[in-house]
Order: sequence, then structure tokens, then C-alpha cells
Amino acid sequence: MAKRYKLTCSQCGRKFFDLDRGKALSRLRKHLWKDHQDWMRRRIKAGIRKAKKASSLVVANSPFDLRATLRNIVNPPWAGFAEKPLIEKVTGRPYQEVKDAVIDAMVRQALSGITKGLTGK
Repeated sequence: MAKRYKLTCSQCGRKFFDLDRGKALSRLRKHLWKDHQDWMRRRIKAGIRKAKKASSLVVANSPFDLRATLRNIVNPPWAGFAEKPLIEKVTGRPYQEVKDAVIDAMVRQALSGITKGLTGK
């Protein structure tokens, strides 16, 4: 027997059933836009305001946020476990020390390029 999907409107509690999940969702969306249009518009506008506020905060603290973002791009948490013994053997220094030096150099280089682009020099 096929699974029967049951969805409930969060505003009025009306229930929607269907064997196809996509059809049930489209029925619910159609109902929301038809009967709760003002709520849907408020929800969309609130999301736009929230996104705008978040983007303005990033711009206000750009040097710190940019540095952290570049660190996350350059140094993903999943990288580094395979080459650790090789790097320690070649450099003779602890892996974390080498990794930090490389990341700092890359971040400095990227930030200098960005600030040169901003100043136009």
C-alpha cells in the first residue's frame, strides 16, 4: 500500500491528503496563497528584511568577517589529515604551525589584493 501524505495548514489547521507528496504540497501552497495571502506576504517581507540586516552586518565588520571567511575557504575542516605526516617530515615542524603560517600568508595576500582593489592604487 502506498504512503498517504498528510499536511496541515499552520494558520487554520485544514488538512491536505494525497498519495503524492508534491501534489499535497502544491495543494497546501495554493490554499495558503488563496486564504492566507496577507500572512504569506508578511512572511516574505520579514525574510527580505532579515537578509538585508544580515548583509549589512557583514559589511560593517568586513575585515574580521572577511578574514574568517577566507580561513574557512582556505582551510576546510575535512582537509589535512592525509598530508600531515608528510608535511611534518619535510618541514621538520609541527603540522599545525606550518598550516597556520600558510593560511596567514594566503589571507594576508588575499586581503592586500582586496584592499588594493578598494583603494584603486
